[in-house]
Amino acid sequence: MIDLSERYRKTSESLRLAMDRESANLARKAGASSVRLASGDALGSWCIRAPEGDIARFAILYLPNCGAVAVLCDCLVEPQYRRNGIASALHDIRIAAARDAGATVALCTVLIGNRPMRAILRAHHWKVAIGPFYNPATDSWICLYWLNLATEKPTEASWRAWLARIKSWFNPQPDKWGGALP
Repeated sequence: MIDLSERYRKTSESLRLAMDRESANLARKAGASSVRLASGDALGSWCIRAPEGDIARFAILYLPNCGAVAVLCDCLVEPQYRRNGIASALHDIRIAAARDAGATVALCTVLIGNRPMRAILRAHHWKVAIGPFYNPATDSWICLYWLNLATEKPTEASWRAWLARIKSWFNPQPDKWGGALP
């Protein structure tokens, strides 16, 4: 079993290798002379920077008790760099990094109004697990998407099995002694 610190180390290594390969392509898409990967302000948080400033921010997190589940969140491309394929390219890099770190399932939450990201997820064969649901903390409607990283394109059976499992996390059933599961 890989511990979380090792999973984050592998993710970091994979992201840096991907940026070595993709930096010229991302710079071209951004119209920048060069781009580089920078660590963000929190564990799992990353930033793509050009000499002119930040281009995009994203995060790859892992569930503490199940590090094989990667949570890909906050793929934010600055407005002046949008509609150039940067989010899609970063999404490919994030999926590869999570897979390289040993994740077998990826989750992603997306605001209902974020049509470009929802289109990227559909193009990569992500499925809606739950949603839309209302998040009062952000006063927004959200969908939770999932992707089986072990097979790339999920089968109907694997999608239904994960859907049932994920829904059970949000609607815990009593255990055999009558208490609610944690």
